[in-house]
Amino acid sequence: MPAHLAMYEVCHLVHPLHPVSQMFLDSFTRGDMTGDLFQRFFSLPNSHYIGLAECILNTLLPSTVG
Repeated sequence: MPAHLAMYEVCHLVHPLHPVSQMFLDSFTRGDMTGDLFQRFFSLPNSHYIGLAECILNTLLPSTVG
């Protein structure tokens, strides 16, 4: 399963996300945003997304988190 699809199952990603968080997720998965910026901005509209951002990064870029 491709990593960008695995993040939905592994991280229990459900829709709809906050529209701003969705915008950052789309930008990150397209490669337009670094992992550091994604982690910083994805959870701005909803602090409950902090752990979700870490899970997404661990799923898509496992060697860069931690």
